Amino acid sequence: MQIQANQISRDWAILHRSRKFHVNFTDSDSQTLALLNRDNWEIWEETADGTEEFDVYIFKNSTPQQKKIAEENIRLAEELIKFCIKNWDNKFMQEICSSLSAYFNPGSHRRPRLAIFQTRCRP
Repeated sequence: MQIQANQISRDWAILHRSRKFHVNFTDSDSQTLALLNRDNWEIWEETADGTEEFDVYIFKNSTPQQKKIAEENIRLAEELIKFCIKNWDNKFMQEICSSLSAYFNPGSHRRPRLAIFQTRCRP
């Protein structure tokens, strides 16, 4: 076997001051459709009208009020991203690593052991 590409995608659902956000981080070491027309970080907000992309855009013809809202949203987006980075390796992720490690029985000669689960995932 040979790995052709690595892609990682991580999602968070965050409640912040009675507002619900969905944050996604996606990255790859090669071209991928998952990153077509987007940055690595993507933020969506649940509103009364449904789920909408978080508005962080300022255009030439934006009104002063639209600019102010976008600037506030940019600051909030930065906070959300920092929160996600701080919580990347939370208890849930550690439990997943532990579960994945269980696929490899250290006493069996037929099953390979992956060092990455022993060094990076802390049960």
